[in-house]
Amino acid sequence: MAIKRPETQDIVSKQASVEMKMREMPPVGSRSPSLSTDKGRLPVTEDNVIEDLDLMMSRDLPPLKSASRTNLLIVTYMRSGSSLTGNLFEMDPNVFYVFEPLHDLKWYKWGENIHLQYLTSRRNVMKDSIYTRIAGKTIRRIFRCDFPKLDIATLTQYHMQSSDSTKSYHYCLQRYPGALNILKCIPILYKRCKAAKVGVIKTIEFPIISAKYLATKDRSLKVLHLIRDPRATLLSQVLHGRFSWDAIEEESSQYCKKVLEDIQLVEMGLKFKI
Repeated sequence: MAIKRPETQDIVSKQASVEMKMREMPPVGSRSPSLSTDKGRLPVTEDNVIEDLDLMMSRDLPPLKSASRTNLLIVTYMRSGSSLTGNLFEMDPNVFYVFEPLHDLKWYKWGENIHLQYLTSRRNVMKDSIYTRIAGKTIRRIFRCDFPKLDIATLTQYHMQSSDSTKSYHYCLQRYPGALNILKCIPILYKRCKAAKVGVIKTIEFPIISAKYLATKDRSLKVLHLIRDPRATLLSQVLHGRFSWDAIEEESSQYCKKVLEDIQLVEMGLKFKI
């Protein structure tokens, strides 16, 4: 059975729910001086949220000593053994590993005029034509430990529980639900990310040519183009329900063509930008 895309109405409803929570959620607590003062609570506005976040980062999270750091972006395809590969890297305690951070952005790009919500900036209209640019910014911000600038959908997606590096943050979100309460949990990500000597992201939702372009702009970034034997990959996709055996010939042709094109693009050189 093929995987179905979410209906546009479902996506709109999810975004509307987030907007409602942001309007109604009370201050995050005593650690939020900009939202709760001696003179009483201030209105929950975008400026207050940004001020609160700045104070939290400066007081609760003093700058950590910078060290030489390498970032690795694993770009691959569905059912290519990338989860196992990521887990191998994650076994090193000096690695900060994020599993499929672009998962939710992938769904949003199929809607029309879907607004992505952010903690520290205004809403951004999401559409297919700018997906790669937004995805590239998301990857860069994660590698820089700049989590407050990520969209709320990415910060709250369920894949945060899939990595030891982000699992405690996910549990914090479960304990303190609500958009503004993300501020309580972001320091967990920040400390773990800043302390790591190596950052690793695994994704099946980012074009390889765009990944290579990112590497030309950041010397600390390495790109691993992970390719599994197509026979094993396609068999796993069938068993996973991505398509049925009746479509194996067409799917095999499309998959191998895609992989070959990616290899050729990389070998040809970088002529495209995000």
